[in-house]
Amino acid sequence: MASSHVENSLPASSVTQIPRSAAAGDKRHLPQITSSGESVPEDLGRPNLGGYVEATFYPFLETLFIRNTLVEDFDYLSHIGSLQVPQRRYLDELLKAYFLYIHPHLPLINEGDFWDTYLDNQSSRSNSSCMSLFVFQAMLLAACSFVPTTVLQFLGFCNTRLARATYYRRAKALYDFGTQRSNLIKAQGALLMTFHVPLNEPHINSHWLGIAINHAKAESADQFYRYAVHDAVRYNQMKRLWWCCIIRDRTLSLALRRPIFISSKAFYDVWPPLTEDDLRSEIERSHVCTASTKMSILKSLIALCELCAIVTDILSLLYPLDSTTANDDHLELMTRIYSFTDNLNEWHEQVVSIIEPRHHNGNEVGIVVLFSNMLNILFQSAKAALCNHRIMLTVSETLQHSFERLHAKNELQAALRSTAQSLRAIIEAGMITYSPISMVAFLALPSICYNLNLTNRAQPQRPSQTYGTNIYQDFLRVLQLRYEGTDRALSNMAKLMSDMNMEDATSPSTARSDSTSNISSNQRQGRTSSATLATTKSVSGIDIVVSDPQKYVQICQTLDFFLSRGRFPTRYDTSSSIPSPPTAPERLPSAGMPVWATAEGSGATGRGQFEQSMGRNLFSRDMALDSANVDTSAESSELLPTSETSTAAVELSVALLDNPFQEAIANPEYFLFEDFETFMTDGPYRGADRSQPNTLYD
Repeated sequence: MASSHVENSLPASSVTQIPRSAAAGDKRHLPQITSSGESVPEDLGRPNLGGYVEATFYPFLETLFIRNTLVEDFDYLSHIGSLQVPQRRYLDELLKAYFLYIHPHLPLINEGDFWDTYLDNQSSRSNSSCMSLFVFQAMLLAACSFVPTTVLQFLGFCNTRLARATYYRRAKALYDFGTQRSNLIKAQGALLMTFHVPLNEPHINSHWLGIAINHAKAESADQFYRYAVHDAVRYNQMKRLWWCCIIRDRTLSLALRRPIFISSKAFYDVWPPLTEDDLRSEIERSHVCTASTKMSILKSLIALCELCAIVTDILSLLYPLDSTTANDDHLELMTRIYSFTDNLNEWHEQVVSIIEPRHHNGNEVGIVVLFSNMLNILFQSAKAALCNHRIMLTVSETLQHSFERLHAKNELQAALRSTAQSLRAIIEAGMITYSPISMVAFLALPSICYNLNLTNRAQPQRPSQTYGTNIYQDFLRVLQLRYEGTDRALSNMAKLMSDMNMEDATSPSTARSDSTSNISSNQRQGRTSSATLATTKSVSGIDIVVSDPQKYVQICQTLDFFLSRGRFPTRYDTSSSIPSPPTAPERLPSAGMPVWATAEGSGATGRGQFEQSMGRNLFSRDMALDSANVDTSAESSELLPTSETSTAAVELSVALLDNPFQEAIANPEYFLFEDFETFMTDGPYRGADRSQPNTLYD
């Protein structure tokens, strides 16, 4: 029989039951088997089934729900592959990737217990010790971004994006068809579903997070402390689940500027966070890393939980559910921001040995470098968000708060520079391809600020001085190949840079004119601030915070808008969301009118020109910016060096017409890659596939 070929490809002990279709005498859903034992896909619209077996062949998976599944539901689930899982040799690779790159900062399950179950071929296993198929398919969704291209090709996928979309569809179908009754299982699977964001559903990650939190509450995970005395196993299980909800809640809120689900009022009863005792049983039982590496990662997880506690009130202030904080006393808000900044700095001082930007060396494991620097990026993102809020609060009083803006600018620049250093450490450790999807949002502000700097460069540099300096571009290009949401983020960032008409805001001529006016006014009033004097120098990108804070606030709020809502603002969005810049009267748009609506006549790239240019490939190498026209020194790669001698601005229509992130990639010595093709990894675009094997599996 055909099924014997499939059974022979697995250990005899792995075959415990046959699919429902086979048991019923229906052969339609069994794969066609060739003489070599490889299956043939039923149609071209489905992934190749040669790398798959029925889920019922694995005793560690819970598949009893199939018996109670309606025939038409079973047919659909079987057709889209929800009831199939990869063969063991491919499954091993996916699970290694999961426990290396997802589990360390989201320990939903006990890794040691999982490996014991997964590697145990005993068929007489209780149903309670089996892994839910829904959770398992969600694990494959989260892990498939980090496996070699050859593994995905054997599984029938031509690129990572297709694999992610397919596994998402399979896992979602299992949830939608109600195959699981346990709230614990539903919460675990829903949390893993937050790692996928289709292009047409920008809010789906927050949707899944809300589902996960609701199921976790239904399981009383938010009251896990009640199990501490009489049920240690359930206490550990519930504590893991609830703290994973908190971690995802804080991470998504900080990255996407969205309100948190779990407020501070529901936070005090769940202290302390995850500790070494809660995960001690995993340390010696991991099959993907050594005990010492596991301990290092565990320390960063504990620090992450503490950071999540600190940013709770910060996120409630920055991204509230309502606008009640808008009318708070200005001085009170500033006092709170200073207090929050002090709390962040105190946390940093305690964990600096864990999260300080470090470079890969013989004694450091790449995975430790990745997670420690990701933790630093989270910390710096929180500081940058507070700096931006301080700047926003000082916009109404230009002279009175000039010193405050200058101080905020310096702190912002330090935060972004530290972020760039962490990115470089990740690249040097060879871990760029294993960065999570949240990195796209965390790099939005640094990337925008970097490109603000490009618009003010007038002195061309030799090609040797421009190589590889846009570290944000390098990161985003890699992430674009794996994550669909990157397309939307990059398109919106390019649109923002085009619509903001930054050459008027940052050009030296404008700066000199504004400076002369300001100085004259100040001298007449007998007070000349150092911040005002600073604008007499040529303005670099980040100096817009001091020279034109209104413009900077508008840029940041537009950025926050499209990260939060997944789209660029339109004329129908309220003016409070995107404040109008204080430009000349003839350039002010009418009420409710977006900036681009009046840009055609002001020398900026108009909406029509922009849409025409964006119709081309966002990352066409042929349209890359000539590096000789932009100053991108090695110092600027750390973030935003001040331009001291610029005499004219680079025209935005030239430098940023199609894409502000199109600077040509070259090869600095510290980047360790020769060209764009060898630098990139698995991707959907022709010519971008990497010929070298994945370093994880060398």
